[in-house]
Amino acid sequence: MPNAIPPTQSAEKIYAYQQKLLIVLITWFLGMTAIAMVINVFWLFGSAARRTAIQMAIMAVILAGNGWGLKLARQGRLKPPARILLGSGLFISVLAAVTANTYFVFHSVTTLVLMLMLAGLLESSGASLRWFAGTVLAFGAGLVLRVSLPGSDFQINPESIITFFIFPMFLMLGATMLGRYVARVLNQAFDEQDKVVQRNIKLYSQTRQQNNDLALINQLNNACNQGESMGRVFEILGNQLKQILPCQNTAIFLTSPDNQYLVARHLVLGDDLLDKLKTLIGRNLPPIQARLKEGGIYRQALEYGAPRILNDPDVLRDMMYEFVDDPWLRTFIPQAFKFFRHRSILQIPLIAQGKPIGLVDASRREPFTEAELRRVELISTQLTLILERQQIETQLRASEARLRAAVDNLPFEFWMIDAEGRFVLQNPVAEQHWGSAVGKFPSDIDVAANTVSFWQNTNQRALAGEIINYDTTYPIHGQIRHFHCIVSPIFDAGQIVGALVINIDITERKQTEEALRQSELKYRELFEQAQTALAQTEALHRATLALTATTDMSQIFDRILLELWHVVQYDSASIQLLEGDDLRIIAGRGFPENQKIVGISFPVHDDNPNALVIDRRQPVIIDDVRPDYPAFDRPPHNAAQICNWLGAPMILAGKIVGMLALDKREPGFYTQTHADTVMAYCAQAAIALNNAQLFEQAQRELAERQQVEAALEQERNLLRTLIDLMPDHIYVKDTESRFVVVNNFMAHQMGFQSPGEVLGKTDLDIHPPENARQFLADEQHLFETGQPLVNNIESILTGNGQQRWLLTTKVPLRDSADNVTGLVGIGRDITERKRAEEQIEASLHEKEVLLKEVHHRVKNNLQIVSSLFNLQSNYVDDPTVLEILQDSQNRVRSMALVHELLYR
Repeated sequence: MPNAIPPTQSAEKIYAYQQKLLIVLITWFLGMTAIAMVINVFWLFGSAARRTAIQMAIMAVILAGNGWGLKLARQGRLKPPARILLGSGLFISVLAAVTANTYFVFHSVTTLVLMLMLAGLLESSGASLRWFAGTVLAFGAGLVLRVSLPGSDFQINPESIITFFIFPMFLMLGATMLGRYVARVLNQAFDEQDKVVQRNIKLYSQTRQQNNDLALINQLNNACNQGESMGRVFEILGNQLKQILPCQNTAIFLTSPDNQYLVARHLVLGDDLLDKLKTLIGRNLPPIQARLKEGGIYRQALEYGAPRILNDPDVLRDMMYEFVDDPWLRTFIPQAFKFFRHRSILQIPLIAQGKPIGLVDASRREPFTEAELRRVELISTQLTLILERQQIETQLRASEARLRAAVDNLPFEFWMIDAEGRFVLQNPVAEQHWGSAVGKFPSDIDVAANTVSFWQNTNQRALAGEIINYDTTYPIHGQIRHFHCIVSPIFDAGQIVGALVINIDITERKQTEEALRQSELKYRELFEQAQTALAQTEALHRATLALTATTDMSQIFDRILLELWHVVQYDSASIQLLEGDDLRIIAGRGFPENQKIVGISFPVHDDNPNALVIDRRQPVIIDDVRPDYPAFDRPPHNAAQICNWLGAPMILAGKIVGMLALDKREPGFYTQTHADTVMAYCAQAAIALNNAQLFEQAQRELAERQQVEAALEQERNLLRTLIDLMPDHIYVKDTESRFVVVNNFMAHQMGFQSPGEVLGKTDLDIHPPENARQFLADEQHLFETGQPLVNNIESILTGNGQQRWLLTTKVPLRDSADNVTGLVGIGRDITERKRAEEQIEASLHEKEVLLKEVHHRVKNNLQIVSSLFNLQSNYVDDPTVLEILQDSQNRVRSMALVHELLYR
């Protein structure tokens, strides 16, 4: 831009002007002060020597200060030396007023006038007036001190006031006003130039920013043009943004493949932020990535699609939480936020092909401005174009690599030629066959002249827009190979820019075609045979389905003969079953009188074709049966005029059950193919016959079973009736002592309405626990030993609480494997008999007591009689009487012994 100048040119002019003026004034002041010091040298030897020495010392200090100020002014610093000069002038004026030295007064007034003019030029209006007021006060203070000093000869009168106060004040005021006026004139003079300077400064700043932006964009473009990776592009962007904005931190993120995270790809961080964070958590940082959750800050930034500024501290802190999923790490975020110390973030979405692919974060302590945002928006637009181009170029390179890989892996020859007929691309297969051809014309390749001419002709035709297909042969490594060739034009925007040449080696295909042609005749015959066999197989399949569709024995014979005709044609046919050593015809079809042949038998050991079939267990074909077997010329066979005969056995599970016999009137009709087909049909016929027989047998067995079940049901009903009418407890239990059968008498006596209420219960559900446990123990012993429990007396309580006595017998129930599966119990009520027995026992007990008493008394009486005989014998001397007494005593003892034995 031609009007743009560096922003410091105008300022340098102004500063140079002020610097020169200041240097002149300081130099003048230094000279005047030096002259005053020289004059004061002559006064050192007078009466005022002491005061003069003090004045010279003060002036020496003033000289030193202004000398330093002169040095600062020459270095370009204006305000400090100007204020040193003004202060020195004030001090000199006070000193002059006090000393009443005319030279000093002139020196001070002149100095103050020039100083105030300088203040008017360098300072603002307010500062100039303050300097004027200070000067007046200082000068007045000097005069007051002069008057008040001892020995002062200064007289205050109108003349002195006008000379030493009012006149200097007006001079100084005029100097101040003159300085301000000159300053205004200078300001007006430079006003237009300042405006131009400001415009130039703004234009220069904008130009420099644009140059920096263009430099960044050019650097990114150069990186893309040089094939740099996306990571290198992001590195350049991050480093340059840090300088352009400026900012302390920059971070570049890319979206993850599943668009769930923003993953950091490049970081430029200041203040050793990463090291501080590692020290804070005491371990390495996890991968830096932000979750793109619904409503999240980073998700909003991508959806917004344009740069934006974030200055809210709460938002900045919440952004850090989106980087951390671990609850433990989230506890460190408040402290980490203090480390961050940046309070403004500028977010720049990265857009490629209309979709967000990432985000750039720039942060610093000072807030970003709207001007910086607008500047970044312009950079973002260019960056979007660069990223789109980078992505397109990456895809293009990947596509070219895939195309190159595809071409290199083609299993046939491949060339590409340009519009001039020059080869520009060739795959390894073509190079292996013909050598390197890239950059060459067909005439440059070492091939036969006619081949070169042919290639040139086909290439020209293709470049004219024609697609050529042809087959040819080429000598490849000493072998003649067959090729199918395709030459096709390449179009770009409707213009032909080249052609593709493809040579597909079809040598193996040609050889295969020749082999196929040679074998076609061989397989054609086989195919025709297969067609015939297929037709027979289909017929056989249909026949098989028809045979298996019925199991009626009365229909199966007719069905077999009918379907047989569809498989192998015949004039007449018969079914013969093997019964012992004879084959008996049980069905026929096609005979003049079918009923006459049914029942005819053929001994399997006689000389007949049927016997051959049974003996060989294979089909037998006889072209003309009449010469060898005259029986076919006799009734009833002669009526059928049988000539050609085919017999095949029906075999089931390795056993011959019969055969099928087919007859034709013309000789030589049946072939081995017919025989094989009939043999296959016989297998299905045998199965159909067996199925029919099995079905008939099953029907008979079913009828018999139904009769048996009816008889069993009748017996069951009779048995149930007998059980229910018996006045005894009759029941059946399983091995867990549950009732499964109970008669009416038992159910009613136990207080139930019907036997069904007892089923499934045990004795514990019916009887008192002490009785039930005994019953269960007895039954468990029965189950374990298998021994019946016979005539066991049990006590029970009926439903109305009466005690009854049962004489119970329990026997085990066994299955076919002799395993105990339950028990049958019969309990007869013997309560009345029990009561009669108790009465008899009571009567016997009474009689026993009576008998004991009689026995006791008889025994005592016999003992007394024996004792009396013994006593009497002591008084008898007569042996005869003594013998009689002893004999009587022995008789009594015998009677007592007999009585004792009888009692026992």
